[in-house]
Amino acid sequence: MKLQCKVIQGFQIASGKAINSPYPEGTIKLQQPFFLKQGLDLRSYYLATINVQFSSREIALENSDFHFKSIKWLANFPCEDFKFYKCFIINKMEKIPALVYQPVPETKINHFQAKNVIEIITEKIAGLSYGDQLVLEIERSKVTLLN
Repeated sequence: MKLQCKVIQGFQIASGKAINSPYPEGTIKLQQPFFLKQGLDLRSYYLATINVQFSSREIALENSDFHFKSIKWLANFPCEDFKFYKCFIINKMEKIPALVYQPVPETKINHFQAKNVIEIITEKIAGLSYGDQLVLEIERSKVTLLN
């Protein structure tokens, strides 16, 4: 399934670039060792997320490729669950391997995304800017478009 999406600004917590971020190195860098221990190696990825929006349609994800439960990635916070979905990003005719990164909302404590926004982890894409159009290519069994 190929879905058009637009790059939007997120909270900049995953990258650690947010002003006054409680995680100056970024959440992905802090979480990465826990994912690696359970079989997901993110070392070749840029340790931040690309936030993409699907117009006004909500997107529901299912059938994750990786599901990590009760990850205690920070001492003073409760455990979180995470799901990852293999996909590709198509940017200017280039097909780039990627992962949808989904902290499970029921275990997440703050920084919630709109229901038509997902976060993607991939290699660093030079020149990518807010407002750019991308295509998310993902198995149909992993996505349900709502409303």
